[in-house]
Amino acid sequence: ESELSLPLESKEIYYINSNLDESQKEAVRFALGQPEIAVVHGPPGTGKTTTIIEIIIQAVKQGKKILACAPSNIAVDNLVERLAANKQKIVRLGHPARVLKHIQKYSLDAILSTSDDTRLVEDVRSDMDKAM
Repeated sequence: ESELSLPLESKEIYYINSNLDESQKEAVRFALGQPEIAVVHGPPGTGKTTTIIEIIIQAVKQGKKILACAPSNIAVDNLVERLAANKQKIVRLGHPARVLKHIQKYSLDAILSTSDDTRLVEDVRSDMDKAM
């Protein structure tokens, strides 16, 4: 039986961010235990972004591919910035004019324009088609 098929209670979570409080850790465990989707919500300043970053990193460690969405371009850029700081592989989708300058290197357009690997382009387009 692979580790991915074990129930969540059987897996030890080694948190990347040692500053998570208990409610954030609970949200991480809850999200990782969901078969398809989890929603993290709460008032401003409660650590939602920090929690979401931990969830994404933990899910990637489990071999999962993640599509993260946010209600604004700034919120998406914030996620990209924080994930990049944690050395995660990221593709930022969206109109280049609406992406912060220092985040543009993670945009699909920038990645494709600097790649000589046509297979990468095909893989990215295929993954996008499947996700949509």
